[in-house]
Amino acid sequence: MAEATETKTPRERFLSVAPGRVQKVLDALDHLAKCGNAKPYEFTEDEVNEIGGAIGAKLVELDAAFKPPMPAEPRKFAFLAQSDGGESTTS
Repeated sequence: MAEATETKTPRERFLSVAPGRVQKVLDALDHLAKCGNAKPYEFTEDEVNEIGGAIGAKLVELDAAFKPPMPAEPRKFAFLAQSDGGESTTS
């Protein structure tokens, strides 16, 4: 007997996949937090800051991935420092 293939909408796929992926991240962070136990592990403040920085950078990337891209605004060129009247003066 052939099974009917059910086509999910993008929203349904997101709701199906995202919770499991988020849970994996949360579980991994819980696992990493166990390294904070100073009895079996030795670490420096700099190392802890590096871990936090790496995770923070990924969170910034994650946040950006969920935001729509900003439309590029047309730019007009202008010199940062313009001389009087726009003419070059040489001595």
